[in-house]
Amino acid sequence: MVDKFRWTTPDIALVSHGVPPGMTGYHFMLEQLLGAIPEQRLATVGLGGPWGARPHVPFPAGRSMPRRRTASAIAAAVAIAERLAPHVYPRMLPNVRKIFATLDPTLGVATAWAKASGAELWLYGIDLHADGYWNVGGFLRTRLLRWRDEALRTAHRVLAISEPMAEWMQARGAQAKIDIVPPLYPVGDPAPYPQGPMTFLMSGAVYSINAAPLRWLEKAVTELAPQIKLRLVTTSPDSEIQRAGLNLAHWTKTSVAPKDVPAEVVGATWGVMGCDPGKTVDAQTVIWPTKLRELFSLGRPLLCIARPENAIARQAVNSRWGVFAFGEEQTRQAVQRIVAESRAQLEERCRAAHAFALERMNDATIGAAIRRELCDVAVSAGSG
Repeated sequence: MVDKFRWTTPDIALVSHGVPPGMTGYHFMLEQLLGAIPEQRLATVGLGGPWGARPHVPFPAGRSMPRRRTASAIAAAVAIAERLAPHVYPRMLPNVRKIFATLDPTLGVATAWAKASGAELWLYGIDLHADGYWNVGGFLRTRLLRWRDEALRTAHRVLAISEPMAEWMQARGAQAKIDIVPPLYPVGDPAPYPQGPMTFLMSGAVYSINAAPLRWLEKAVTELAPQIKLRLVTTSPDSEIQRAGLNLAHWTKTSVAPKDVPAEVVGATWGVMGCDPGKTVDAQTVIWPTKLRELFSLGRPLLCIARPENAIARQAVNSRWGVFAFGEEQTRQAVQRIVAESRAQLEERCRAAHAFALERMNDATIGAAIRRELCDVAVSAGSG
């Protein structure tokens, strides 16, 4: 049965719960980083459907992540895949020498396969789903944590989305040097600074994590600087936006395809990011929203309303491209500070944002270097 599905060409495998293509930031990041690798060299293993012409080996579960009411059943299916991985995958994909995994509950499969075949394990910390994504019970959670820690100890190459993510991984046993790789983007020329009224743009879903920061911003603008335009680029329905406590009369709202987000960013003068769940939470501490790719790449400054331990907040505090605020009162002060700045100061912030994108987020340099290293298979291999 195994030999019927044997592929001999791929030498790289992506193991993940979120195989591209898809609409989430998780999918965007994997597609940007790995999409330029020739299809015949990359196989995908995990949850989700096929990705182009790349060989795809699904787990014994559904095609996509389920809702939490069936999550434990899917976690159990992946546990079965982990037991089968050392025996099945090296025979199905005998030439795989590098296994690219994400920090999610499929880590057990990737690690077991790498150890059995002698392949290098590459680990990209996109999110912190390794121990809690499926909301599973004690037995499976213990297993997921064991998989996570084993992967961190044995990974040959480790990438993290942010400095707090790297610190989190090191504290949990990562042995390899960790490189910081936030969401990548094909960075081009900066967009001209727009004319007309100042516009604050928030791109992405409106939900519990950013609800309070957006409420604080709305109140500060309407009371202190009503000339500022507030704009949402979001797929969130009006009901969810209102549930977050926002008054739609104070915002203009649109929903566009991902490819059209840059055109929305061009018309804004400031981007807005909010992240404050009311307490310190690992997953929110390390996040780096993918929508910041377009913002920085086009040269727009960021108003970051977040807890100070947040990854972007730590960058914004000492940057030329950002203004940081924590809580309602600081949000009011931030709005007043922004309004008081001259056009020359704002244009300098735009240049700083674009320079930051070139240095930290440019796929043509950072992504290309990682792909060259990943595609270099001149490594010692074991029994694969």
